[in-house]
Amino acid sequence: MSRPLPYPDLYTLKDRSRLPPALQTALFELGKAIREGTLHPEQIDAFRVALAELPASAVVDAAGVISKCAKLNWRVDWSTCSQPSERSVFDELKRDLPEGLLSVKAPFLTKELRLMQTHPHLCWLFAYHDSGYVRQMAMQLIDMPPASPFDVGTLVYRMNDWVASVRKAALDSAKRLLPLTDTAVIADSALFLLDYSKHLIRWDPEARALVDTAMQRSECLAAIIELICESRDGTGAKGLKALLPNEDLDPHIPTLAAEASQPHLRALAMQILLSGEVSWIDGYKPGLIEDYRGRFMQERNVVCRPLGLKVELDFWIEAAASDKSASVRKLAADALIARRETASPALDALALQLCTDRNEAVAERARFYLEKRSSEPVMN
Repeated sequence: MSRPLPYPDLYTLKDRSRLPPALQTALFELGKAIREGTLHPEQIDAFRVALAELPASAVVDAAGVISKCAKLNWRVDWSTCSQPSERSVFDELKRDLPEGLLSVKAPFLTKELRLMQTHPHLCWLFAYHDSGYVRQMAMQLIDMPPASPFDVGTLVYRMNDWVASVRKAALDSAKRLLPLTDTAVIADSALFLLDYSKHLIRWDPEARALVDTAMQRSECLAAIIELICESRDGTGAKGLKALLPNEDLDPHIPTLAAEASQPHLRALAMQILLSGEVSWIDGYKPGLIEDYRGRFMQERNVVCRPLGLKVELDFWIEAAASDKSASVRKLAADALIARRETASPALDALALQLCTDRNEAVAERARFYLEKRSSEPVMN
């Protein structure tokens, strides 16, 4: 079932739109001014301000709406662009650019080239043009780092464009601009990109490595962890799972176990601390296996690595036992059972407290631990 469209549509004759009314109005007025030749810088500023309000995750839905709202329909006037005078104007404009920057050879794009040279911020609008020629030109002419998470999403989205030349232009721009992008901007877009990048089928490994490198900067990773701790929806869990293969995550695991707002995030971090292992799913193993119902299915490929962090196990067992979530307290009880042969008196006292836990699964585990402790020799 598709998500409901959140806003009323103002300009494209539909009932609902995925763009806020302020952005719809800014796009409509900007597109009208471009067509009529009455463009003012204030209109571009209004567009950029409204666009910056969108999160990076909106790029998937907004991509197909921006050009329609601004009415950026591609119509080539061949009678004009075939004239030598028009080709000479295009070549003259192109000579003003750094050598090798613009690879598009299309005299019919003289108007768009002139606009983007005069008003560089229009590149972020023409990145959503219907024409691949215009999108490629926009990607090649962008000369400013992304100013918002949506701008970062635009670069990544165009690195997966169906036109190969647009993908290459977006990759070249990302190489220039992502290292210059503010850490907070990348961090705000990271939770979306960590999950979304797994579903991109057209971008190459170089593009993926470029985005990963931008998100793995130490200051950026710390900001991402803070966002994961504060997240209230599924993006935090998806982002954390995507970061598990990265060993730079390990120093932040205790912070997640103690401060994450969602219980399943604390449980995942606590399980890593108590087990000393980081595991994640990396696709599926070849072949099929038969499940208990007699059906054949693919087996997930689980990859493990040791936690690169020294952990005070007793401290974290006590911390897990005092967590307000039963799923985390169950991990504490499981850790007690695993350490029953070498447990300390402090852990025995902790098990006595868990015996009266309001969650029966936790209490049952604690009672099992005490029964085993009473029947086995104690090795302190």
